[in-house]
Amino acid sequence: MYYPINPRRPRPDVRYLDPNYFLGIKGAGGRWLVPPGHWHTGVDFNHPDGMDSDLGQPVHAIEAGTVVFAGLLPGRSWGNGVVIQHGNYYARYMHLRDVRVSVGQRVEAGQRIGTVGKGYNNAYTAHLHFDVMVKRPPRRKDGTTDWGYWPGTDLAAVKEYFTDPVAFFAANKMQEPPAWRRT
Repeated sequence: MYYPINPRRPRPDVRYLDPNYFLGIKGAGGRWLVPPGHWHTGVDFNHPDGMDSDLGQPVHAIEAGTVVFAGLLPGRSWGNGVVIQHGNYYARYMHLRDVRVSVGQRVEAGQRIGTVGKGYNNAYTAHLHFDVMVKRPPRRKDGTTDWGYWPGTDLAAVKEYFTDPVAFFAANKMQEPPAWRRT
C-alpha cells in the first residue's frame, strides 16, 4: 500500500473530525468556505513547503482497485475527484487538478491517478483531500451514487460512512510512492 502523495507533511493539515475544522474555515474576503459545525471526513495532505507548493503533484492509488467515479463532482467545492473501490472500502481523492483515470478502469497500487489541485473554482490552497469510506454513500434522487457525499453536521453519519485515514494508514504497511520533483 502507498501513501497518496510524496513528499507530504508528516502530519496532515486537517484531520478526520478535526476540532479546528469544526470551528469553520474562512476564505478570502472573510467568506465562509466551510461554516462552523461541520465535521471533516478525511485528511488534507499538503507538501511540506505548504501553500500551493504541491499544485500539480502526482496523486497515487493507495492500492489496487477499480475506479467507480472520475471527474467533476457536482455541488460543494470538490472540483475534480476520483473514487476507487479497494475491496471492501472506497477511497476518495479530491480537489484534483487533473484526472488520469476513467470509470471502470482497474488501477494498480501506486499508479498515478491525477494531480493535486485547488478544488472547484480554485476555492482552496492546493492540497489533496483524502478519505476512506467504509460504506457506499447514499443515492441521489436520480438514483446515482452521491460520490460527493458530505454529512456536514451529522456526526453519526460521518462515523457510519467514514473511518479515520490516519488510523487506517497506521494499521497497514504504507510505502512512499515515487517522489515528486519540480521541473
